[in-house]
Amino acid sequence: MPSKKLATLLSALSGHDLNRFRKFLSSPYFNEHQELVILLDLLINTPDEPLEDSAARKKAIWKKLFNKKAYNDGYMRRLISELIRLLLSFMALERYRKNPIQEQLLLLDLLNEPAYKLHFAGVLRNSETLQEKSNFRDSYFHFYQYLLDEQLYKYIEKSDRNPEMLKNLEDADYHLDCYYITKKLQHYCDALGYRNFLPVEENINLPPDFMNWLQQSAYIKEPAVKSYFLVAQLFLHPDESTFYYELKNLLKEKGHLFQINELKAIYIHLINYCIDIKINKGFTDFFNELFDIYKNMLNKTVLIENNMIDPQHYKLIISVGLQVNEFDWVKDFIQTYTDKLPPEEQANARIYNLAKVHFQQQHYNKVIELLREVEYENITYALGGKLMLLKTYYELNEFLALDSLIDSFRIYLRRNKLISKEVRQQYLNVLRFVKKLSNTRPKDQKAIANVRQEIDACRALADKNWILQKLEDLSN
Repeated sequence: MPSKKLATLLSALSGHDLNRFRKFLSSPYFNEHQELVILLDLLINTPDEPLEDSAARKKAIWKKLFNKKAYNDGYMRRLISELIRLLLSFMALERYRKNPIQEQLLLLDLLNEPAYKLHFAGVLRNSETLQEKSNFRDSYFHFYQYLLDEQLYKYIEKSDRNPEMLKNLEDADYHLDCYYITKKLQHYCDALGYRNFLPVEENINLPPDFMNWLQQSAYIKEPAVKSYFLVAQLFLHPDESTFYYELKNLLKEKGHLFQINELKAIYIHLINYCIDIKINKGFTDFFNELFDIYKNMLNKTVLIENNMIDPQHYKLIISVGLQVNEFDWVKDFIQTYTDKLPPEEQANARIYNLAKVHFQQQHYNKVIELLREVEYENITYALGGKLMLLKTYYELNEFLALDSLIDSFRIYLRRNKLISKEVRQQYLNVLRFVKKLSNTRPKDQKAIANVRQEIDACRALADKNWILQKLEDLSN
């Protein structure tokens, strides 16, 4: 590909989208340079040749495009730039067409003149039907309803003023307030959430006594307003779990009134509350709450975007499921959702996470069967897999296999240049302490105390809790 920017855009398109873009590009209304259609065909139908730099690639494409014509780098750059511009226009148009209410609202603005009275009425009916069919009541609904009511108010004001005009103005103002309040609360809640990650205070200015006023206002009955009001209360009053349960129930009952992106954002706040404010402070019963939240998100397909699941959510769901001993559910999850990870991660993820389930169930022979012959491409899975196999050999008292793995693991850590210095030291310390554990006699309290002292002094140690548990087992 002669341009990284162009390659990034084209790779994001599905086969269906590429076909539609070619039709877009072939239309003289959008594009008068038909050589761009040929350029697109060359880019998507001809694999990249093994050339070392983009300049060589551009020359190779130029030759296919213009045969014996002398290469002109400036013109080639302009072609690529124009193709990128048209592709961005196409992507914007596709996004616009996926939300037909936007088209109707623009038409209403265009037709809001007495001369277009008949056309305005038809588009108005279409707009109102689209709003009713959407079944949403989130911030986007209020924004579009505000625009719709305002257009109707302006239309009546221009044509035949009547008392209904004031009603439309009041409706427009109400939905504008709902949109503003919801967005203001969204920003405020995001800023409150960042307290746990950033060493700065939020600076989202709310009117004086805003929360008390809002709680007594008519706006609080709106699901969009109420949900973010409750999110704010979660962070402002972290010890009062009633806000958490009220918000969780609201999403169960009225989650269908939110578009996926807004619903996901609210659920993420619930997840962060469970982890940062509860679980990390010792309230382990919230593992069950976190597990329930993730199940609700999966049932509402909130976590699936373009038929893909975020790898971080995938890993966390499995960890939480194992924490609450939902082994069969986790196995089903792995079988169902691993195919929704990026293709290059699927094989490693399936084997590694199934092995995690079997390890938690103490099916150690099954763990060995899954992990022994696997060659991981992903560093994270490679380190995790080797560590799990190490722990498995220890649990089985397979000390010859354990010693052999310690030696090979140490070599892997020292030779692999992709592993950071900090991570390498964490795992080297694991190998050191597992070796000490395997050489310590049970109930040798002096030796056990010495090892515990070394562990407590170690600042870089992966899976420290497991190592401390195994040391405790030696004491009993």
